[in-house]
Amino acid sequence: MLDYRGVGDSQNDGRPFTMTELADEVIVLSEALKLERSDVICYSMGSNMALELMLRHPGKVKRACSSLVIQAGMGAFLQTMGRLRYWLTVPGPPRK
Repeated sequence: MLDYRGVGDSQNDGRPFTMTELADEVIVLSEALKLERSDVICYSMGSNMALELMLRHPGKVKRACSSLVIQAGMGAFLQTMGRLRYWLTVPGPPRK
């Protein structure tokens, strides 16, 4: 389990961040821990990060369970869902 910047026991350097940056940071951590693929369980802001994680690094996510997905406005929500729908329907290597 990890804490995002400024959440829980983590430090906050005061810089704004995006869900894309958080997703990439999760990958850095998973690689440091030598995790090939992971189950992702998230809540609230973590649900938004999980969407980005699945879009940017689909081979690193085995399964995902999210609760309370929050987006910054309907436009951002529709854009993310459109990207996720594309990711789920594009043919590619079999997902294990």
